Amino acid sequence: MELGETGEELGMWCDVDKVRKVYKLGGDGGKKGKKGAVNGDGGDVERRKAEEKKDIESVVLGIIALKGS
Repeated sequence: MELGETGEELGMWCDVDKVRKVYKLGGDGGKKGKKGAVNGDGGDVERRKAEEKKDIESVVLGIIALKGS
């Protein structure tokens, strides 16, 4: 697979659980109580995963900026 100009394809290989472990972010992503569907609303799993990755990216970038490395 070729990488595009923005390099967004690299995110496909991100193991979110390992990133959480390395940066000690907790196992549930801070969203307790949202495990299953409520009132038939299963939600879009891919959309939720993408939002979770985006949140984790923000936290990790903040940690890196604070540490200075």
